[in-house]
Amino acid sequence: MRNWPPERELEFAMGERELAELSAIDAALARINAGNYGECTECGAHIAPARLHATPEAPRCIHCQEKQELSHPA
Repeated sequence: MRNWPPERELEFAMGERELAELSAIDAALARINAGNYGECTECGAHIAPARLHATPEAPRCIHCQEKQELSHPA
């Protein structure tokens, strides 16, 4: 039996969606530390408080998020 480092075991245990969510949270924490949390990473506009309340890790304003989704459908 192979002994994996704990962080590697966590990667195996988590699905792709969970890893994406964790990455988005880490990015939001980095924006908080950088002092630009709540600013759209695409256009620099302020992200609406209601959007941040619903999705605290949101990197884009609703307008830029819609453009992203239209240009990169799931």
